Parts: sequence; C-alpha cells; structure tokens
Amino acid sequence: MPSKKEQSVLEPRLASRRSRQARGRRLSRAALLLAACAASLFVLEALAAPGDLDTTFDMDGKVTTPVLLSGTETARGMVVQPDGKIIVVGEVDGPGGLMGVVRYNADGSLDSSFDGDGKLTVLGPANVEARASAVALQADGKIVVAGYALGNSSGNMGFVLVRLNTDGSLDASFGAGGKTSTSFGNSGDVGQAVFVQPDGKIIVTGYVHINGSGFSYQFGLARFNADGSPDSSFGTNGKVSSPTNHEGPAWAGALQPDGKIIVAGDTFAPSGFALERYLSNGALDASFGTGGRATTDFSGHPRALAVQPDGKIVAAGGGSSGGNSGFALARYNANGSPDASFGAGGVVITALMAGGSANAYAVAIQPDGKIVAAGQASPGSNNYDFALARYNADGSLDNTFGVGGKLTTAVSNAIDGAYAMAIQPDGRILAAGWADNDTGSVNYDFAVVRYVGDIKANRVSNFDTDRRTDIALWNPSNGNWRVFSSANPDALNVVNWGAGALGDRAVPADYDGDLKTDRAVWRPSDGNWYVIKSSDGAVLIRNWGQNGDVPVPGDYDLDGKTDAAVFRPTEGKWYILSSRDQSVTARQWGDGSDVPVPADYDGDGATDLAVFRPSDGNWHIITSHDRFARLFNWGTSSDRPVPADYDGDGRTDIAVFRPAEGAWYIRLWTGSVIVKNWGNNTDTLAPADYDGDGATDIAVWRAAEGNWYIIQSATNTARLAHFSEHGIPVAAAYLPQ
Repeated sequence: MPSKKEQSVLEPRLASRRSRQARGRRLSRAALLLAACAASLFVLEALAAPGDLDTTFDMDGKVTTPVLLSGTETARGMVVQPDGKIIVVGEVDGPGGLMGVVRYNADGSLDSSFDGDGKLTVLGPANVEARASAVALQADGKIVVAGYALGNSSGNMGFVLVRLNTDGSLDASFGAGGKTSTSFGNSGDVGQAVFVQPDGKIIVTGYVHINGSGFSYQFGLARFNADGSPDSSFGTNGKVSSPTNHEGPAWAGALQPDGKIIVAGDTFAPSGFALERYLSNGALDASFGTGGRATTDFSGHPRALAVQPDGKIVAAGGGSSGGNSGFALARYNANGSPDASFGAGGVVITALMAGGSANAYAVAIQPDGKIVAAGQASPGSNNYDFALARYNADGSLDNTFGVGGKLTTAVSNAIDGAYAMAIQPDGRILAAGWADNDTGSVNYDFAVVRYVGDIKANRVSNFDTDRRTDIALWNPSNGNWRVFSSANPDALNVVNWGAGALGDRAVPADYDGDLKTDRAVWRPSDGNWYVIKSSDGAVLIRNWGQNGDVPVPGDYDLDGKTDAAVFRPTEGKWYILSSRDQSVTARQWGDGSDVPVPADYDGDGATDLAVFRPSDGNWHIITSHDRFARLFNWGTSSDRPVPADYDGDGRTDIAVFRPAEGAWYIRLWTGSVIVKNWGNNTDTLAPADYDGDGATDIAVWRAAEGNWYIIQSATNTARLAHFSEHGIPVAAAYLPQ
C-alpha cells in the first residue's frame, strides 16, 4: 500500500464548527455560485455529442500508422486491453505477406513498451507468409492473433495462431516458438475470427475452400488447447467443417456464454445470410434453425456477428432489399428464427450516403442494448470513408448519434474503411481499418478513429438525468427524501418514502430503466422492496430477502434496470432477482465477515459480484464478461471500501478511505495510484460524479456543519455545498461508513 500522500487542492477544515452562513433549507450562495460554475463546465463538456470525433485521441480523433515504410496495410481486428491500450492487427504486404500488430496508448500514441516502437510484423509457422484477421486477449494479458498462411510446403493455406507476451515478444510456451497452425487439407483455408474460452482454449472460425469446386466453401472451425496443440475433444483432431457446401465463404464468428459457437457467411441458396451454430464439442446444434443452420433470404453478405445478453444474435454486412441498399443487419432469436421485433421481419437496411453504397464489417452491442455497426461508405465515386450507424434495440436509427443515427469520416482523400470496432468501457467507440496514405500510388496504412460515446448514467443519486449527482439526503427519522437537483440547484424537492423506525434501508437506483434514480427502501422485517418509479410515479413492491441480509441492488442481467439483490452473510451467498425475466440467481461468494462491494469492475455494463475482506485487505471479484475470479490486495482492516470510477474509463476502481489518516487510496486499472487527503474520520463518505464528466469525484459530507466537500475531477478544484438537514447522503447509500 502506498505511504506517500499527495497534497489536496483544498483540505476541508477538520474542526467541526457551525457555519456562519444562513441555515435555511437551501444551498448557500457560495455553493450556488460554485454550482453555476460547475454547470457551465458541464455545458462545455456536453458540446461533444455521441458520434463526434474524440479530440483526446491524437488531437483530432484519427490516427494512421505505416507498419512498414511501403506496401498495402489493412487493419482487420482490434481489442482494448483492461489498461486502455489498444491492439490492432491486420495484413501487411511487402515483402510478401506478414501479420502486422500495433499497440497504441489510450491517447492514440504508439506504445513504445511494445516491441520497442509499438509495432511489429510476424511470419507464420515455419516462416511462411501469413496475414492476420483477428485478435483476442487472454485473462493473463497475453495476445492471441489469428489469421491464415498464404502457403505452406504443400501449397495449402491454413488457419494460423500466434501468441505474444504483453511486451510483444513471441510466447515460447505456445505451439512452436509462439506459433501454431492447422490445415483442412484444401487450397484455401482462411481463419477469420478468434475467441478465448474461459478455460483457456482458443477457437478459430473461418472457411474452407473445396478443392476443384470453383466458388464453393465450407464453414471451418478449429479449437486449440492453451498450449497451442489441437484439442482432440473438438470435432476430428480439433477441426470441424460444415456438412453443407456454400457458394460463399464464412466471414464472422461469435462465442456464446454457454460455450456454443456461431459462424456466419454467404449463401446463394437462398441468397443472403447463413448462420450455423455448433455445440462446444463441435457438433451442429440441432436446436438452432433447421438442423443447426438458419438463413435470411435477401441480397446480403454478412461480415460480422454479435450476441446480445438476452441471447439474440445480430449479423451485419452489406445488402439490399425493397430498393434500399447499404448496411444490412439481421437479428435472430436464440433458436435461429428471425426476430420479428427488429426492423422489418428481422432485417434492417440503411443507406449511408444518398445514391452510394455501403458495407458493414463490424458490429457491437452497447451495454444499454443499442447496436453499433461500422464499415465503409461511398457516394458513388471512387472515394470511400469510414462509416458508422447506431440503432435502437428495435432496429430504428438512434437519432442521438451522429446525424440521424449515421456518420461518415474521411481519414484520407481517397479510399478508407473500417473493418473492426470496439466499444470502450467509458462508452467511446473505436473503429479500425485502412486509409490511403495519399502518396498517389495504391498504398494503405492502418487507421484508427475514436468517437465520443455515451457517458455512463449515474443512477444512484441522479434524479434529473443530467449526468450530475444531485445533492440529496434521506432522513430515516421522518422518511423524507430531500433533493436539490443539479439542473436546478435553487429548487428543493421533498418526497416522503420509507420509515427508519421500521428498519428501512435506503436503496436508491434506477429500477425502471429511465436513467433516473428512483426513491426506494428495503424493509428487512418483511423482505419487501418499496420503490417509487420515476418514469410514471407508480409504486413497485418486490419481496426479496430476509432480516439479516445486506441489500446489494445492481444491474446484474445487463437490461438497463436495477435488479433486487441481497447478500446473506450467514451463508456467504448472493441472491439476485432478475428484472428482465424474474429468474433467480444464487451464488456463493464471500463469507460472513466480508463487506459486499458490487460494481462494474470490468466495464461491460453489468454489475460484478465482489467482496472486500477487511481481515487481509483482499478484494475478491468475479468479472461478469468472462466469469473469471480475480483477487486484489488493497487496504487494511480499518479501511472503508469506496469503489468507484475515479478516472472515467467506465470501470470501477478499487479504493479505500483510511480514517486514521483522512486519506483516499485509489488503485486505477491502468496501474496508477492516487493518494489524496480529504476529510476526517467522522465524515460520511459520498464519492460520486457531481460535475458530470463521467469520473467520480472524491467527496465527504460533514453532518455537524451541513457541508459537502467535493473535489471536482473535471478541473481538480474544490467545491463546497451547504445543505443543513439530518439524514444520510443518497450518494453514500451503499458505502459502509
């Protein structure tokens, strides 16, 4: 644990004296002035709307990188590391075919800790020419690059895997010198997608060309053990090819949470999208479509796949229907049938440029259920631009993104396009592909563009949806919720709900999914949750839990609504009632001495199970995106856990407050440490995003003075807010004090 403490910008007075300012039920004039300043800062920040270029990324939101000094280079895959660094892989021509790998820092600069200059090229096994198509991260940080060989000693192409250590060096413990491959014995085996299973096994999907049959292909899958050897429990010698020949190749794959594998590609019988789903042993899943295969009959070509948390499957590519052409999206139910609630009969066609053409090559699902597709678009000339579109869950365009839900970005003066996409935990959207280097010859460089996304909504003490935490208190003695809206700080809103005399606990959260905090209490004596829904004022009552439980509400099922949940110390067990379908999850995690600290530590939008163990200072976390158990040592037995997203990257940081020192110790996911003196051992800890910049502000409430002392993260300046009332800060409802 760090011992050196950083000096704060303004240390709150530790002496508890009564303020000379008026004690009415309103904010002080000084606080109003500071609130107005904060509001003006918020307005400036808010000028960057979803879909705008992110100017914190290489100053203009765009980066181009020549991997070599000449040749055609096209980025095909991308992944974001937990520390925010960005890995991009693709094809490099010259000399011959190479697998190119580039790592960027979060600001778009090349990461010099990666192979010395942030970029490298790799040949395939036995030093054959190869190209990279996709990349995935292992839980230990190692980098798995998948692609295909351009020709081995037998003249056959094959699936190729390369594993790199975190510094870019080849991992000698994998395959032969960090490389492995497999061939289906044909002249054109091309690996297109890669996934790492929770058990460490690696899946590659792609297509297999049928020798002597012209344009005829089979979908191909291969699975490798963690050491790079073929997994003999999958198909035949670790390989599976579909029993059906297709007129077009398979371009995309996806791994479901239950271990099933989906592959998508072209078909001309009928013309359109074709999907196949396989069981974890490589057999076709007969419960999907017809005999494991589902098709959508329209003029389209799928290039990307994504699986929603509810099990529905989104395929994206290019296509035309009813006179419209452009991005083509099709959504399927979990059983492979078309999802009639999406677009027209499960299909959406979006023209990106009037009279032009467009194709989507990547698709991703945001935590709020919106769908983002990326690719390229042309007005009909020989110029192509990066193109993105964002859709609501029903397939309609999201008008809050770009212009009418669409945007295009010219990276060069000629031909550009996006082949890969990633949504960062903080909501920013990355697109990677290629851009003409404007030299007058046909040469392309890797290109990465970052766009502003949606800042995560604060749903614990934000009653007005302006993204800023409201100054609010709940008084158990009279049940009053008193809220000063950050949008209108001169207006006090009072609602009576709950009774401390009955043992009620404040459990404010967004239970109806409207992005506003709902006033809510949990009553241990009857196990009932009493909620006033902000969307319509209706009362929601849920019976969940028993006396002795600790309420731990959160969005565990990723549906945008808070789930009722309790931690039972006597059992060390979590009981979660899904708001999506009322299903029940019971999970052993922790013991009776642990402090539950659920939060979104991995930035996927879902609440993770987590406990802090004071006896040894350990944090035990199950990250929801990969279901991995993680252990971090941070804190001592007398510390109070204060987890929150202090750097605004979308991931909850591990943090403690040390009362004996009045110090906050914060461990960021980048590895950096913040130590800040702020407050004393009698203060109520109330960290939250008071300035609306997406990052949590360090804050305390001093009940004896009625003062809130806040360090605004946007400007690193102090703010004082005065609110003379008895109660518990709503922002501190779930923090042990």
